[in-house]
Formats: sequence, C-alpha cells, structure tokens
Amino acid sequence: MKFQNTLTLLGVVGKKGSGKLDNGQDWKTDRVELHFLTDFDLSDAKTAGQTVVVYKLDGFDANYERARGCVGQRVVCEFQMVTSTKPGAMPRLELKGFAPERVSAKAG
Repeated sequence: MKFQNTLTLLGVVGKKGSGKLDNGQDWKTDRVELHFLTDFDLSDAKTAGQTVVVYKLDGFDANYERARGCVGQRVVCEFQMVTSTKPGAMPRLELKGFAPERVSAKAG
C-alpha cells in the first residue's frame, strides 16, 4: 500500500561510505536519514505533544542536498507499507521519496 503524508523536516544526516570490518567483510552505505516532527497518537490518553521519527532513504547523492534545502519546511513524503517475510512481524513504513510542499496562493 502506498500513500502520502505531509510532515515537517527537522534535520537530515548523510550516510555515505565504505570500508572493511575487522573480520574482512566489506561494508557500504549510501543513504540519508530524514528527521521529521510528528504528533503522538491522540487516541492514547497517556500521550500529548509531538516527537521525532527518522526515516532512511537510499541514495545520498540524489537526496542529500535536496533534503538539506528543505530543513525547517513541510514536505510531502511518499511512503510504502512493506509486509515482513517473518511470521508474526509487523509491517513497516518505507520512505520512497519526498518533495517540498506546494502551497497554493489564495485569491485575494
């Protein structure tokens, strides 16, 4: 299932690099981590206010500068619900893309 949600981007962390572990295994990472402000679930009487949620998005080169330019702004996020192959595991949300929110001018 795919859907969109508009969130406020608070920060971005780039993760790009490669190397070799002590056991000789190669590793590589190429992503950005986007930190969004989100409301707590208001249906729970024991929560109030907001928190931060982090979503990872593959492709540092394609996304870092664009995300950095959106910090402090509302962005439209494209999500996909991904079911797990492990029995009993909960589905997870994957961030597939984002774009600055387009605010239409009001007629005056």
